[in-house]
Amino acid sequence: MSRGEAHALVAVLTGAYVLSYADRQFLAVALESIRHDLVLDEIALGMLSGPAFALCYSLLGVPLGMLGDRGNRLRLIALCILVWSVATAACGLARGFGELFVARMAVGAGEAGLLPLAYSLMGQRFPAERLPLMVGIFIGGGALGSGVAVLAGGPLLNLVPAVHGLAPWRVIFLGLGIAGLPVAALILRRAEPPRPTARALDGGGGLGAFLRGSPHLLLLAAGACMVNIMFYGLGAWVPAFFQRVHGWNPTQVGVSYGLLLLVCGVLANPFWGWAGTRVIARGGDVIRLMLLAAVLPLALLVPFAALTPVPVASAAVFGCMPLVSGSLMTLVPAVIAAGTSAALRGRVMAGFFLSVNLVGIGGGPLAYAWLSGAGGAGRPGIAVAIAALTPVVLAACAALFLASRAVSRRAASNDRSGFANG
Repeated sequence: MSRGEAHALVAVLTGAYVLSYADRQFLAVALESIRHDLVLDEIALGMLSGPAFALCYSLLGVPLGMLGDRGNRLRLIALCILVWSVATAACGLARGFGELFVARMAVGAGEAGLLPLAYSLMGQRFPAERLPLMVGIFIGGGALGSGVAVLAGGPLLNLVPAVHGLAPWRVIFLGLGIAGLPVAALILRRAEPPRPTARALDGGGGLGAFLRGSPHLLLLAAGACMVNIMFYGLGAWVPAFFQRVHGWNPTQVGVSYGLLLLVCGVLANPFWGWAGTRVIARGGDVIRLMLLAAVLPLALLVPFAALTPVPVASAAVFGCMPLVSGSLMTLVPAVIAAGTSAALRGRVMAGFFLSVNLVGIGGGPLAYAWLSGAGGAGRPGIAVAIAALTPVVLAACAALFLASRAVSRRAASNDRSGFANG
């Protein structure tokens, strides 16, 4: 595969990721409309935002990653897009909580394969020093899809008319489902990169031996899990936060918060990919970079944004959150993918996304819903719920600090071994 073909592959994978995030994020924009139309309480909304999607999204990533280690990854991705597109359209036809819950599970099932298969493809094609930049571009597609869903979703809820008795949020879900068909066709037009040789597929010492010898990767995954509780909870509830706490309508949320989310998200991930590439090239520690420049500031920024009475300040902080989350979303998977052999990459990446998504997507929105319900469904409840999960970020900082220490000890041990052998 030529360099141009490799870049074209990243482009089409990024387009698929844009679509996947638009499909999943529009639910957060339409949450208040769905609550009124289907008469749902806070816990039901939390179940739809979190476990309904996360259950299949997390669990099916592992078998799909295993298939990707030996099968045609691009065909699998195209099939996944078809499944999640049909399921997204079905969300628009759901008549109650049960049907919408099942449709969201099917969306998660379809989207489960994209990340492990895409990382397997990119990890095979690009060297370690260039992989963070390619990952940053790819992950930027998720931010673009999320930002477009929030920016355009709010105004569309007010502009799209009811069609044959279907409310605007239902019509938009149907449109998003149809949009997936041409993306799947584009994926099928790409050629699968050559597979590793049979000798390379034997897995070396095996998955268990690899994980036992890589404690820093396990600590990285633990830190990412904890931060994702906050990020995915914010993604699911911030639009509702602005409507309840500051009295904004969906259009105001989309134009202010959504626009910032879009701009910062699109810029942040390629920036962190570029920064990670530069740090690696100079022999630096990208884990420490994430800790000091991104994760630690969350402990101050999120409570301020949740509790300040100034809505513009809240929008500025929450809208710029991708500048922080982009570091973990770009650099943690890149570090893990670069440190894993081709024979294990699909399974390792699927296992990583299983843990972070099950904890983050499954637990984040539901944790906010529970805390919000405990404090009351109105202004104080949802604002206090957002601020109350700050200790989770501090625990993530501890995990990243230990991961950085483990990397330093490993490098020092390798240096001593090399000196002794020399």
